[in-house]
Amino acid sequence: MALDGTWTQEVTEGSPAVTWWIRTSGDCVWGASKVEVFASDPFADTPDSVQNLRGQIRTDFVIEGEIVLLGPSRFFMAAPIYAPVRILIEFDDAGEIVLREDRVYGVEGPRCLDPSGYCPRPFVLRLQAAFGN
Repeated sequence: MALDGTWTQEVTEGSPAVTWWIRTSGDCVWGASKVEVFASDPFADTPDSVQNLRGQIRTDFVIEGEIVLLGPSRFFMAAPIYAPVRILIEFDDAGEIVLREDRVYGVEGPRCLDPSGYCPRPFVLRLQAAFGN
């Protein structure tokens, strides 16, 4: 399964566009992302503006790993936040690979330990451009 490439995160209401770069080796996966559009005050408006992903692809088409939130964020200033993540490898109606974070917004889960606190929207990634090894 070819996950190596540039991925675009689906934009939901109120969230900026995000580009992810993902690379695999065997069952290991790494990724990095950045927000495409920053507000005039990035510390006030763009949580999750820089993220890193690392994990392992399991045989059931699930990536188990963690995301490191590096900021800037209105919720933290300097210390990174490590959050467990579970990503489903799916196929959309057109047969394209889609990566979907496995949780429901506002419900307790891997990156939303307290639904009343900061809880980033679950992401959906679609392949923009593949690259080889």
